[in-house]
Amino acid sequence: MSLPLAKKIVTAVAAVGVATSAVAVTAPALAAESSVTTAYSTHEIAPIGLTSPAGYEVGTAHRITGTAAPGLRLELAIPSLGVFAEIPVASNGTWSFTTPQIGGGVHGVLVSDSADPGNDLWFELVPLPV
Repeated sequence: MSLPLAKKIVTAVAAVGVATSAVAVTAPALAAESSVTTAYSTHEIAPIGLTSPAGYEVGTAHRITGTAAPGLRLELAIPSLGVFAEIPVASNGTWSFTTPQIGGGVHGVLVSDSADPGNDLWFELVPLPV
């Protein structure tokens, strides 16, 4: 007696930042034919981008802006300033954050998508020449 093998079909499309996955599994025949199909939801994959300049005026707050997939919640960290924040991405794919007043120096900034490890943006805030 031979049992039908499970069929697994996986498709992935990564065009223009969209990925789709589906898995279909056919279970072995028991009392009657049965099958189970599981589909994973489609989600948009978009790299995190920076749209604001990384230079800032000493003694002022600085607005950081960028782009990412709509609906994401990004994590922003500027450890040297003690800043750790969660930032929502708007439906138009934009995000923004205003730093506290920056007294000077170079400050590393990490913006990451906790739902997609590796989708990170790293840059440095640098003071503008006076």
